[in-house]
Amino acid sequence: MQHHYFIGIKAPASTDQLVTQYREKYGLSDAYKVIPHMDDLHITLLFIGALPEQQVGPLQERLAALADNHRQFQLAVDGLSFFGSPKGPR
Repeated sequence: MQHHYFIGIKAPASTDQLVTQYREKYGLSDAYKVIPHMDDLHITLLFIGALPEQQVGPLQERLAALADNHRQFQLAVDGLSFFGSPKGPR
């Protein structure tokens, strides 16, 4: 089984209240056995999909070098979304 990869950034702590409201609005705790921990929330910048294992290390190295050459930046979050149906979001 191949792993699927994505490039993402950690969701800012300022989204915690919005995420909590969203989870309550859609009753996600009632619909799912496992809800991602707040520390695991992220913003996906690019979904890569399946990637051969020998390409993972070089990709991580290139991303780390890219991150080292860029400063922090401001990010405004004005909403959340999900995959799938509102009756069974993922």
